[in-house]
Amino acid sequence: MLIYSNERRLEVLKAYAAGLTTWEIALQFQCSESWVRQVKPELRDQEKPAPPSGVNEFPSGLQWQIVFKLQSQINRISLCRN
Repeated sequence: MLIYSNERRLEVLKAYAAGLTTWEIALQFQCSESWVRQVKPELRDQEKPAPPSGVNEFPSGLQWQIVFKLQSQINRISLCRN
C-alpha cells in the first residue's frame, strides 16, 4: 500500500472542490478510486462551522465587565435627570 503525502491529499481535495469526479481524480493522480473516496471525508472535516457572530453571541468576561460599567453609568445619568 502506498502512503501519500499531505500535499497529495490537498491536491485531491482541491480537485473535488473544482468539481472533478472520483474517477477523473484517480486518473489525474494515478491512484485508486477507493483511495480518492477515502480522502473525500477529510474535506468535510476541514469545513468546520464558524463561531456564532452578531447579536446572539455571548460576551466574554471582560465584555461583561464593560457592559456592567456602561449600565451603571446609564443608571447614574438617568437618576441625575430625575
